[in-house]
This record gives sequence, C-alpha cells and structure tokens, in this order.
Amino acid sequence: MKLPIISLSDNEIELVKAVLDMGGSITIAILIIIALALIAWKLSAHLVKFSGDLVMVMQNQADALAGQATAMGEMKDALNLYVLKDNDEHREILLGLSVMAREMKDLTQVISELKQ
Repeated sequence: MKLPIISLSDNEIELVKAVLDMGGSITIAILIIIALALIAWKLSAHLVKFSGDLVMVMQNQADALAGQATAMGEMKDALNLYVLKDNDEHREILLGLSVMAREMKDLTQVISELKQ
C-alpha cells in the first residue's frame, strides 16, 4: 500500500510505517514528544530574545545609574565650591569689620585725646 504523503522521502516513509506498526499508544506518545520538542524549540527562541532584551534594558539602567552617580558627584563638588567660596567671602567681611572696628577705636581714642 502506497501512502499519499508526497513530501517525505522513502526512508521517512519507512520510519512512519514502522511507527504505525508499533501501535496507537506508541504513535501518540511519539507525536506528543515531537509536539513538546517543537513547543520547547519555539519557546527557547522567545526566551533567547527576551533574555537579550532584558540584558539590554539592564545595561541601559546601569548606564543611567552611572550617569546619575556622576551628576551627583559633580553636584557635591559644586556645593562644596559654593560653600567654601561663601566662607571665604564671609571671612573677608569679618576681617574687614574687625579692621574697621580697630580703626574706629583708634579714631575715638585720638578724638578723646584731642578733646582733653
């Protein structure tokens, strides 16, 4: 009896005949195994794509965190510079006030000596 399967070679047709001769439950088991293998193959392709996308997303997140860390370091340096600059200006103002206070004290002494 010739099977009406056109796309199979003679060896493949002999394999199908051998499987069919083994019985219905073996044929069903082989079909289930083949179906599971196809599902696993398709699923693995999707998992590989998903894994690649996940790695890319995680790389982008790591780059963003590195950029944030750099920006925060620069902000810390800018704040330190601002605070130190502000302290220097305050120190100069305080020195100027102490010089003015000393000059005023000297001036009041000179004026009080002139009045006497």
